[in-house]
Amino acid sequence: MKSLSYFLFVIILFPIVSSPSFAGGPLYTLNGKSARYQSNIITYKLDRGAFGIFTSAQARTLANASFKSWEDVTSSNVMFQHTDADTLPVDVNGTNYLQYTTLTDFKYDGMSPIIFDSDGAITNALFGTGASASVIGFAGSGDSNNDGYFDEGESVMNGVFANGGANSFTLEEWKSTFVHEFGHFLGLDHTQINGEYENDAAKTIYIPTMYPFATANDIPLGDLNPDDIAAISALYPETNFAASTGKISGSITRSNASVVRGANVIAISTGADSLMNRISTVSDYFEQNTGNYTITGLAAGSYVVRIEPIDPNFIEGSSVGPYAIDASGLSFVNPVSMEYYNGINESSDPATDNPNEKTPVSVTVNATLANINFVANKVNSGGGSVLLIEDFTGNAGTALTSAGWTISGTSTVNSLSIVQPGLSISGYPSTGNSVSMNTNGQDVYKSFTPVTGGSVYLSFLMKVDSVKTGDYFIALSASSAQTNYFSRLHIKSSGAGFLLGISKLNEVAGGSKYGTSVFNLKTTYLVVVKYEFLTGATTNDQISVFAFASSLPTTEPGTQEISTYTNALADAADFGFVTLRQGSSSSAPYLVIDGIRVGTSWPGTITEMTTVLSLVPSATELMQNYPNPFNPTTSIRFALPSAQNAMVKIFDLLGRKIATIAEGIYSAGIHEVSWNGSTLASGTYFYMLETENHREIKRMVLLK
Repeated sequence: MKSLSYFLFVIILFPIVSSPSFAGGPLYTLNGKSARYQSNIITYKLDRGAFGIFTSAQARTLANASFKSWEDVTSSNVMFQHTDADTLPVDVNGTNYLQYTTLTDFKYDGMSPIIFDSDGAITNALFGTGASASVIGFAGSGDSNNDGYFDEGESVMNGVFANGGANSFTLEEWKSTFVHEFGHFLGLDHTQINGEYENDAAKTIYIPTMYPFATANDIPLGDLNPDDIAAISALYPETNFAASTGKISGSITRSNASVVRGANVIAISTGADSLMNRISTVSDYFEQNTGNYTITGLAAGSYVVRIEPIDPNFIEGSSVGPYAIDASGLSFVNPVSMEYYNGINESSDPATDNPNEKTPVSVTVNATLANINFVANKVNSGGGSVLLIEDFTGNAGTALTSAGWTISGTSTVNSLSIVQPGLSISGYPSTGNSVSMNTNGQDVYKSFTPVTGGSVYLSFLMKVDSVKTGDYFIALSASSAQTNYFSRLHIKSSGAGFLLGISKLNEVAGGSKYGTSVFNLKTTYLVVVKYEFLTGATTNDQISVFAFASSLPTTEPGTQEISTYTNALADAADFGFVTLRQGSSSSAPYLVIDGIRVGTSWPGTITEMTTVLSLVPSATELMQNYPNPFNPTTSIRFALPSAQNAMVKIFDLLGRKIATIAEGIYSAGIHEVSWNGSTLASGTYFYMLETENHREIKRMVLLK
């Protein structure tokens, strides 16, 4: 592993995959628990062939020694049942490999093959021509009956890096690679702790073996470090493991009480071994949407606890956490900044809660130190994140207060509820129903991850039935003061139609700035409100308003309905809430609203989506694209057993995201989306379906 251009690929397959299968921690989780082999005694069979310049005997010795590295962990009871006679019937190569591996399906035949791809032919066949120049190897395990236990595993190691050339690995370097891949075979995911040492050859000894990227000096990675040991021991524990170690648990929230999902959490020893003795986990590891974390396998002693964002480099084929598959994952939606647990000073304000101040905590064996709770420091937005999606997918008649919204104030008159049908406009990802807004009634709000910098885009669909003298009906507000409304969008009558207006804070009731376009009643429009946080003053933030009747432009237009409004009023400190408001009967509009989005980039567009079958499937499923191979257009279908948020993304063979071709909340049924690869080179690509509790990947070939 000579450079960061190479990556270690892991594949974990659950042929019946309607249940959650998330990576994180560094373990895999399935149905709310870590996935592993049911027995601690595991068998495997080795390839008979050579491995590059290494003979068959050398390769088999290397593989056995690598498995033994995991077996030798004294706090783990995992064992391997293997003899020299346990070999595959043939030398597996590029012509017969489908007997043992297809990348997308396991062969449940009792083999658990460890394949030496001596010349890279298998790697190229599985990942596409040229893949053998970058894919070192892959490994994983499969669950044939969805009972939460692996039934069989497999691994393929690419011998191109063992051919004696300039990029060839030494035997010791290969051991570090084998140990890493066999960790995946057992059920371990990647860890990212100590990544700050990856280019410091003097410190790579401190990097866990399950770190996903190559480092300046990989030889020390042949030895397991405490994070690796804690992970394998938690997965296959000796009977005294829990009694001889301790735990730290807590939660991570933001100032508005929203939870932080998919952050890295590390316990660091305060002793002389602090560089080495670091144990990690990921928030929301087992239970989603709670922000909770638990770090296990800690020796008794003093620790400091740190949270940090997931390294964006990990999205290219090697990710940690259930929320970091690509740059749109929740680990990257206004990610936490690095900070240490600071005891009673924990708050969202870095001025009060200095991120570098540490409050040590004491761990004792056979006990959990609970309530080590973080309030994440506010951070500036990084751009390109979706903070809130609301398509009102509940049944007609469902109260918004039963669909994730909260009453603002005390009024319950004219309570807001979901109505049919929803609204739509070309290029805007909205599905589901809508909400009818009247006057003199209930107001509601919904929170999102606070954002303090860059630009914030509030977008929604609306159809106005009647208008009066002018009032606002939707607004953004600060995370610390939900009723302190900024970016209030107004509507007032103009002839037979209406005008759009904006107010920054608390200007005159009718709004301080209106556009000049007269919009039609009973017509669907897409409205985008852009708020720009600007530096240098406290009253210079700008607001712009866009409106579209036919389709959403793929990029932000240069012409606005209302341009860069400031009015010299106080700027917002941040945004953390969106509010729907039903104003007075003398001034407020009657309208239907749908497809609310809050994000840090232009709303963008999605590929046209078609629901091809309304019958309710029994499970979530990603289907094979057709035609395949294709040139340049192909269709991808997926099945959903219930209405839920779903995304379909395209990746190249190195794991880099090419496109998101479907995103939003889709009804139960079978949906079809098309993708055009005309701008890309011929080759193998992967497409992935991701929902809140399901992730599935398939392969397709673009052949021009």
